[in-house]
Amino acid sequence: MLCQLKSDARQAESAPQKAASMERTIRVLNSLVRDGILGRYAIGGAMGAMFYIEPVLTFDLDVFAVLPQQSGLV
Repeated sequence: MLCQLKSDARQAESAPQKAASMERTIRVLNSLVRDGILGRYAIGGAMGAMFYIEPVLTFDLDVFAVLPQQSGLV
């Protein structure tokens, strides 16, 4: 039920709000890389495919991240 409520709230957002949300997500990801929390990341899914195929409207972001290796941590 909670997932459905979150989904409904996202659907109520306008396109500019969703785009701004994605921009904030990219800023957070870049900040995590700068802080050493993420090694690297890549954007996948429909958003990543837009560089190679005809653009489609999508407001989800699939992120693949490489976590830095640190000794002594599980």
